[in-house]
Amino acid sequence: MSEKRQLEGFAADVRSRLEALGADDQVLQSLDEAQREAISASTPVYTRSISFYILLLCFLGTIALVCLIGGIILRVLNNTAEIPDMLVSIGSAAVGALAGLLVPTPGTSPDS
Repeated sequence: MSEKRQLEGFAADVRSRLEALGADDQVLQSLDEAQREAISASTPVYTRSISFYILLLCFLGTIALVCLIGGIILRVLNNTAEIPDMLVSIGSAAVGALAGLLVPTPGTSPDS
């Protein structure tokens, strides 16, 4: 279970117990605020920044395209030459990283 879901479950349990005791709205509001702060503190900063992902996608996409175009140019200029393994492995790693970024993490909902 993810840390975020554990925090949400804990907060729901505390909220239900406070409501059973007849807590006022101010206490419940402060509980909601503390829950939001705890959840935002538990997630890394880079996962909350869309510009980080855009920069990473551009960087990995550029690497993949440079490797693809470089391999095509090497093949066209010299028909007998093989495409270097390093070029193939770097391009494959960039495409794999792109796929890993674009696929949602298992167990997360789209609204979180």
